[in-house]
Amino acid sequence: MRVTKPFVVFKRILASGNVAYYFQARLPDGSRSTPRSTGQKTKNAAERYCADLYRKGELIPKPVLLFKDYAEPWWDWDRCAYVKRQIRTRGRFSPSYVASQRSNLLRYILPTFGEMELDQIKTGDIELWRASLVETRKLKNITANHILATLKVMFGEAIRLQLIPFDPSLRVERYRSDVCERGILDLAEA
Repeated sequence: MRVTKPFVVFKRILASGNVAYYFQARLPDGSRSTPRSTGQKTKNAAERYCADLYRKGELIPKPVLLFKDYAEPWWDWDRCAYVKRQIRTRGRFSPSYVASQRSNLLRYILPTFGEMELDQIKTGDIELWRASLVETRKLKNITANHILATLKVMFGEAIRLQLIPFDPSLRVERYRSDVCERGILDLAEA
């Protein structure tokens, strides 16, 4: 059986006449990645550089996943894998609930997080966004909490699918419910 190395280092002579070492990583399907420079001037240094990348798990660049790409099928009754799984396992979710969550996603969540990389969204980003829902958009605390719950479900599923290393929404606490003063009806009002 032939053993294949996770990377191949090779020399290139640049137009300036200088020597540069490049590498190609072996992809999971067996093919090789596009060549990338090691920034090293000797073959031994280039191999050490690649071995270090391999140990760190950074030899093969991870594809960038934008939040909008992750969120695209979310809360769509026909395409959302999470909704389908919940229906199969728990037998619940009404079309109106899913439509409400989709509305929250399109109206409040995507405009803020759509262009961000999924694994680059931080707890502070979520807290600032939720505060803006209440302060700028003048939503009630309870409404902001419902919209936050939509986002928390999405991040929880991203963790389960191992798309991100941690859940940035986990440490975001719910706002307290809005206090509405309720009076007692007097005899005339009753």
